[in-house]
Amino acid sequence: MRDPETPTDCGDRAGRSRAAATLTGRVTTIRAAVGVAFLCVALLLGALALSTGLAILQVGGLATRTYDESLTSISFARAAAADFAKMRTTLIRRMQARDGAEVAKRDSEITDLSAVLAEDLVIAAERAQSERAARTAQAVQAGVASWESLRRELDPVTVRPDQAAALERQADAVEGQIDLLINVMAGDGFTFRQAARQRVVGAIRWHAAAVALVILACGLIAWLLTRRISGSVSAAAEAAERIAGGQLDDRIPTGGRDGLSRLLDAVAAMRSTIRALTLREVSQRRVAEALVTDALQTSREGVVVVDADGRIALANAQALRFFVGLAAAIEAGLSLTRIADEPRDQHREVLDDCFRALARDGDIRLADGRWLRVSRSATRQGGFIAVCSDISVLKEQERRLTQTNLRLDAALDTMSQGLCLYDGQSRLMVVNRRYSEIYGLPPGAVVPGMTALEVLSASLAAGNHPGCDLEALLRQQRDAFSNGAWQTHFQELSNGRIVAIDRREAADGGFVATYEDVTERRRAEARIAFMAHHDMLTGLPNRVAVGQQIDVAVAQAGRDQGFAVFAIDLDDFRPVNETLGHGIGDELLVAVANRLTACVREIDCVARLGADEFIVVQRGVDRPEDAAILARRIIEVVGAPYSLTHHTISVG
Repeated sequence: MRDPETPTDCGDRAGRSRAAATLTGRVTTIRAAVGVAFLCVALLLGALALSTGLAILQVGGLATRTYDESLTSISFARAAAADFAKMRTTLIRRMQARDGAEVAKRDSEITDLSAVLAEDLVIAAERAQSERAARTAQAVQAGVASWESLRRELDPVTVRPDQAAALERQADAVEGQIDLLINVMAGDGFTFRQAARQRVVGAIRWHAAAVALVILACGLIAWLLTRRISGSVSAAAEAAERIAGGQLDDRIPTGGRDGLSRLLDAVAAMRSTIRALTLREVSQRRVAEALVTDALQTSREGVVVVDADGRIALANAQALRFFVGLAAAIEAGLSLTRIADEPRDQHREVLDDCFRALARDGDIRLADGRWLRVSRSATRQGGFIAVCSDISVLKEQERRLTQTNLRLDAALDTMSQGLCLYDGQSRLMVVNRRYSEIYGLPPGAVVPGMTALEVLSASLAAGNHPGCDLEALLRQQRDAFSNGAWQTHFQELSNGRIVAIDRREAADGGFVATYEDVTERRRAEARIAFMAHHDMLTGLPNRVAVGQQIDVAVAQAGRDQGFAVFAIDLDDFRPVNETLGHGIGDELLVAVANRLTACVREIDCVARLGADEFIVVQRGVDRPEDAAILARRIIEVVGAPYSLTHHTISVG
């Protein structure tokens, strides 16, 4: 190695400086050449693109004029011919019509067709491509105006033959003018299209020549640019190939116009940088390996590394504490795969826990009662890494939680009430079997995870709420929640059952709802209320109810209307009851009650006070004679004979 301060090295540095300056100048020259070539090509392509765009605009203008002027004028001229023909036909029908409505209809059609014809002629004249076509269109408009004038002067009732003939001659003249207009516009369109086609052909030829010239110019520029830089690129490529092949001792020209010395200096600097980076990476890897080793040895998780042959290559301290005999198996180089295939021996018995734990992912219970959770990850070499966690405490908590849940489920399933627990997002968390029984839902129709709306939809699908939809059920719930508190809501199902719904808000924003079948209780309450105000034998209101009816009649009695009260006592009822028995007597009382009820109106009231005593309250009495009429009807009806079971009885 030469001393850095020797004159030789000083000369080398001076040479490298000159080479660098030469390379910089050469690079600048190449960049300038590339820039000039790019600018020339860009200008050529820009000029070609501009010319092409202008040609496209011209062709587009020709196409637009062909459609807007030529084709449109012809189309509207033909439409004018069709409109005028319809007007003539409609006029003939109008002349033949005798009904006023038909005449008005034909006049309206002629007016509409006249407006459409005028519009078509205006558009055809505007799109005309020659003075001749424009004059012809004006002549058509004048002829149509003359025909319109003759038509208006023509009276269908008093029309003369000369007037009709003049109108027909004018109509024929108009049709001839329209035909002439169509022919003139068609000829103009053909002439214009021929001229447009020639212009398009000329533009195509000119642009084909321009494209050929641009291609030749770009090829010439590329040839000049390649000739300019090929020498430098070839020399640099050869030097790079020798360096890539490891021939770093070969002589590489320095200096010169290509400036290759700077490239070699860069390669040398890169080699030094790679060497420094490699040494640094090795040092960092060693530090990382030490940190990983410390982390593995101090980890609370057991880590076991198994290679592709089933041998345990590595196990940390926690794994050695989990599995008895693992350290000896590692030293002996035993393979778990071969041990699994061999008969049970002392090695298999010692490593039984380790073999079962490392065989698959999941939870496993060791021989000493501890639980491990094993998670395996495959390695690139075909083995795997197993991470073992002690979950004994977690398993014990799960066991206790399972027992608690079982007891809770048993309690929920034995409740006499249905129960639904919802979270803050109105999603069902808990539901018992009694809820499905109350609403007649099949198993699995309501499960946790459903929203409150889905639960209501399941009840609707089961047919529990006839005549209601989901919005009606939601409205009932909103009505039950008033003044910030839930009021007990009674819901009647399609099968006649009545369900009492109570709801309590939970701290997490959810709520718990209970459902109780109160059908029998409500029926008993209704029965008790009925018994308090009605006679059990006849079903008529009793003394209390008739007193309320009289109070209502007194309150509603006005100046012009009043009410009447009839006290009725049956004659000869006691002998019937004593001789024929209480059964026949009760049957007679029921028959009397039915006859009294048939005698009165719906607004009147019939009540039984007790024994054979009845009361009738007649409301809306305008005259005393109304009460007398009802009294006579009651005496007549009640006094008629009764055909009872095996007996015919008369009472007064």
